[in-house]
Amino acid sequence: MSAVLPSQSAGIPPISCLPPELLIDIFDHCSDEPSDQLTPVVIGQVCQYWKDVSNLSPRTWQHLYLYESNGTAKSHVQALHWIYKSNPLPFDVRIETTTTDMILPLLSPVLSHMQRIQRCVVVGRHEEEFDYSKFSFDRTRQCLVDELHILIKGVSALDALGIVTDSDASDDRS
Repeated sequence: MSAVLPSQSAGIPPISCLPPELLIDIFDHCSDEPSDQLTPVVIGQVCQYWKDVSNLSPRTWQHLYLYESNGTAKSHVQALHWIYKSNPLPFDVRIETTTTDMILPLLSPVLSHMQRIQRCVVVGRHEEEFDYSKFSFDRTRQCLVDELHILIKGVSALDALGIVTDSDASDDRS
């Protein structure tokens, strides 16, 4: 006697009978891998059921990957789409760039949604991770850009920007 699932006898593939909660867990796990930045979109192309589940699940869209190689225009469209689809949940951002000059341009559409950023990883010459869940700030505020502090390490970096350091200013006074 062969075991036949009710869905098989009706011509419905067994994968389409998985409960949405299980599919969402699978989709979330798949989209947590930076190797394919468009996983949520690809998942939605498998079948109508998967498209409906992924589009209705903010968890599927919580991992945003922005690559310098895609250009800023494409990255901005992607970022805004992911931010919209992941609402109201927090999201993670990963930026991969070869130049530090591209970090802020890639990050710019995300800045007005800082209250929802959970983790930000910047990958370039080295990898830097910022876990915003550890910071205490008022996440109910609409915009947190005024609480953003950027520290540029090293005097040579300041010289390249043409910024006068405190030590340069004291030398001029003597």
